[in-house]
Order: sequence, then structure tokens, then C-alpha cells
Amino acid sequence: MSSARPQQFIPRNPEKYAGDPYKIIARSSWELIYMRALDQSPLVSKWVSEPKFLNISYQSPIDKKVKQYWPDFLIVYVSGEKELVEIKPLKEASLREAKSDYDKLMFAQNVMKWQAAQRVAKMIGAKFRLVTEAQLFVSKAKQPQRSRTSKSTVKPLRTLKPRGTRK
Repeated sequence: MSSARPQQFIPRNPEKYAGDPYKIIARSSWELIYMRALDQSPLVSKWVSEPKFLNISYQSPIDKKVKQYWPDFLIVYVSGEKELVEIKPLKEASLREAKSDYDKLMFAQNVMKWQAAQRVAKMIGAKFRLVTEAQLFVSKAKQPQRSRTSKSTVKPLRTLKPRGTRK
């Protein structure tokens, strides 16, 4: 994932954040992009990063210990729909994309986390969604002809529509 150095995020719409809006930490540049999109999206009513109050437990396939997991975001849309979102690179989200032994171990551990998150999401009336660079970024080849100055364009709002909505 891009830039794993934590950064503080200060929202433009602090009333949308369901926590202390001055203590929001993005653990990657991809999370920071998503936070900006959540903060600015008119489709989002409330959001919180790393919702620790969910207490999601899973058993690690690596050391067999029970551990805690906090998805990157819990989002409540203006429609009332809820979603748990996890942002991960494809190499840790797909066995086919995992290149190294480490990536394969992370994938195995992530599957256990996501299964636990899906169970909790169902209990709270939410959906669980995994977001990778394939959803965060649109390649130059796939976008309409615009400026030719960059190879990729950030398109986070596409990922912010709750499932089942059209446009």
C-alpha cells in the first residue's frame, strides 16, 4: 500500500465524523484519499475510522491466537445504509495477486479478518466491502480523454455509493 506513515486528517465537515474529528489518523495515503472522499461526499451522513467499539475477533491462521480487528471505516449513508470498509492492496486481497510468501500469509490472515467482519456487519445491519487500488484509482487508459499530465486519477467517490444504488 502507498505510504504507510500515519498522518493526521482534519475534516472540512467535522460534524460528519462520529468521533473526535481532531484525532483522525490515516495509516496510509490510500486511507487519506478515502477519508477526504467520505468527508466531502453528499451521500455520507456519518463515518468513523477504525471503529474499535465493534470488537471484531478472529483467529489468526498464522499463530492460532484470537486477535482483534478493526476495519478501516464504518460509514452510514444518508439513505440509512451502513457499510464496513477495508482498504487493502490487491496483493493482500487476492491470492492470485499475492507474489511473495509474505503476501500469501497476509492474504490468509485477511480472509479470517474479513469473515469475522462480515459476521459483525450482518449483526449490525451493514455490509462489508473491500476496496483496493482497482476501486480507488482509474488508469489513464480507462478514463475519458482529459489531461495527459498524470498516469492515474483518483476516483474515490465511485466507491462511496452504497451497493444497490444507481447512477
